[in-house]
Amino acid sequence: LAAATKRIVPSAALEADDAADTDDLRPGVMSRDQLLNDFANTAMVSAILGGFALGDFGNITDVSTWFSSLRAACMFMSVHLCTLSTIGSALAYRSVNMMSEERSKEWGKKKPYMRRSTFMGFVLGAMFYILGVVFIGMSKNIFANPFWQGIFLTTGACCAIALMAMGIYSRPLPLDAVRPITSLS
Repeated sequence: LAAATKRIVPSAALEADDAADTDDLRPGVMSRDQLLNDFANTAMVSAILGGFALGDFGNITDVSTWFSSLRAACMFMSVHLCTLSTIGSALAYRSVNMMSEERSKEWGKKKPYMRRSTFMGFVLGAMFYILGVVFIGMSKNIFANPFWQGIFLTTGACCAIALMAMGIYSRPLPLDAVRPITSLS
């Protein structure tokens, strides 16, 4: 039982133990595996979301009302942004996959916009998708009642705010806030 319990290591010992790893753990520097996972996950989720948006966009037959036109525009933007994110992530994945660990870290330092741009394409595509879903409900004549339109707008706003909050709160903590335990006693 004593061997399975975790021992708390003093901060000074951690700093000395992690001195060599500091360069690898700085914010903005990702290992090859982290880069590959980031690009693969972004590509997969963007492709799924873009597929949903394309399925809806392909079913739009009437754009005679203001809401149905906004729905078509939002789904169109979502499809294109998610496609851009998917293809950009796939191309970046391919590039990083052919590199060594050291070269991929250097590539990640020199080209941070690749991670940011593919992820931002996904985020913007998701926001347009949420707006498009709101306009789906508002463009249907059976929901022409202002009460239901208010429900759709409120729900869409809550989803958009929740997506932004998740994006903000899911960011990694600074290294000083995370102190790994390096040994078991």
